Amino acid sequence: MKSSKPPPRRRPRRLALLIFIGLSALVVFVLATLPAGVVMGRLEGHGITADAVGGTIWAGRVQGLVARGTHVGNLQWALRPLDLLRGTLAGHATMVGTDGHVDTDFARVWSGQLELKDARADLSLASLAALGVPAARNWRGRITAELPSLTLERDWPVAAVGTIDVIDLTGAPPRNTSLGDFRVTFPPSPTSSDDLTGTVTQTDGPLLLDGELTLRRDRSFSLRGHLAPRGTPPRDLAYVLQALGPADASGRRPFAASGTF
Repeated sequence: MKSSKPPPRRRPRRLALLIFIGLSALVVFVLATLPAGVVMGRLEGHGITADAVGGTIWAGRVQGLVARGTHVGNLQWALRPLDLLRGTLAGHATMVGTDGHVDTDFARVWSGQLELKDARADLSLASLAALGVPAARNWRGRITAELPSLTLERDWPVAAVGTIDVIDLTGAPPRNTSLGDFRVTFPPSPTSSDDLTGTVTQTDGPLLLDGELTLRRDRSFSLRGHLAPRGTPPRDLAYVLQALGPADASGRRPFAASGTF
């Protein structure tokens, strides 16, 4: 008679699988319930503090957020954990400050590129200057933005679709000249160039402006176009227009400005 051998025991494998599943569930539970204050505590070394922190790292809120000595406001966010499997930190964030707000979807890949979707903002130039935006220094006014798409690399825009309005722009002291309202439009079909280009127009105010703004990846910019008075300009603006040179038959004068941030 043939002796039948007992089937191999699979209990150790099953036990290892159960242990692995249990440990995985424990890790997921810990991460899902990790307080947001743990992350904020690590950010204090970078000059970022808050009066109060609530929620988890996946869905949290911060009150009285201060960055580099500047009061930012209250921040609320919700992350999408499954996007981490694709190497992307993504979610939705809302910031409400004392003089404005920002609301956007975001996705940041490990390379550092930040993509914003359906971004809406209403901020004062003073708040942007306090956060370190050099173009907003010594100027007054408000900025409203409707940007279905915006891509940043090292905090510099490299692609955009939408509009940015500068409302009641006032020049730097001591002249404090009121310049009116302007709009920058980034079309949905960009040019083949790597540069980001938008059109600039004046929607209200003492000037008629038709220009083109170009942002390059080396953090330089250029603004070129034509200016003309809308009616009788204030004395300060009349001097500026005269300094641009003689006007053409339609009363327009060419202008150009460039620089690097």
